[in-house]
Amino acid sequence: MEHAGHDINAAAVDGNGLKIAVSTAGPTREISIVRVDGAVDTMTAGDLEQVISSLIARGRYRLVVDLAGVEYISSAGWGVFVSHLREIRERAGDIKLARMTPDVREIYELLEFDGLLPYFDELDSAVAEFQGPDNRRNAAVTPVPAARPSTSTPTDKGKLPEGQPLPTLDEVVMQLVAEDPFQTIGEMRQRLQENHGGRRPSGWWKVFGSLRRQHMLTRRARFRYCRRMRKTFM
Repeated sequence: MEHAGHDINAAAVDGNGLKIAVSTAGPTREISIVRVDGAVDTMTAGDLEQVISSLIARGRYRLVVDLAGVEYISSAGWGVFVSHLREIRERAGDIKLARMTPDVREIYELLEFDGLLPYFDELDSAVAEFQGPDNRRNAAVTPVPAARPSTSTPTDKGKLPEGQPLPTLDEVVMQLVAEDPFQTIGEMRQRLQENHGGRRPSGWWKVFGSLRRQHMLTRRARFRYCRRMRKTFM
């Protein structure tokens, strides 16, 4: 489906069953629209990575990813978007997602990417978001939730006795899960920074990786772990 003002199929990649077409939009064609069709998994994420990296190398920092034809995105696929966010945003750009299918949207919310990657129901709304508030319409961005006040009271802002090594990141993350299983990844990251005075690397992606290693990516899994731990100490 073509959209007014978009140059369709300016470039295309077709490999491993994944189809990627790149077009442009905006008054000066400064916005790149990446249309993806197929499944983005460990076999095909490299193709998407190649396209995104190529756009960034050409100074294209305003990206809209059209996911209307995507049936599945694995953690490797999500990693392609997240790994480039800092670089793009440091250059006044962004990655905006549009038109997810219900299955992809469900995973997007379960993995809490709704607090990191903005999403729009309509492609034109995502494009308009880059063009200033006067052109925005029908945007369906999920806002980043505000961090809830901590219900725990770490001793002396998380400082440890002299000579005692820091616990591992996985240990601290699981402690946070046990305290409040409904914290978002962003809230856990903030707690880590507060409680360890910046001594521990605690980027969003590091917390995500820790939760993935321990099979705690969904709030349901974290709630079950918390309930199990509380029963153990009753």
